[in-house]
Amino acid sequence: MHMLVVEDNETLGRALKHFFTDAGHAVTFVDDGELGFQFLLQESFDCCILDLNLPSMPGLEVLSRARTAGIQTPIL
Repeated sequence: MHMLVVEDNETLGRALKHFFTDAGHAVTFVDDGELGFQFLLQESFDCCILDLNLPSMPGLEVLSRARTAGIQTPIL
């Protein structure tokens, strides 16, 4: 499974990345809302863990733009 983690708390983001990587998943970790949205546009992910309070673009805006762009990736 290829996962995207968008979390501005570096400690939490890296912990999630290590946890899911150790469980056998491929994980991309970014710490910025705009960057997370760009990754959703450019790559195919099986799921995304999205923080709400992010720099440059809030998580709900990332979600809204992703859905408007037709991205159907499950997002938590």
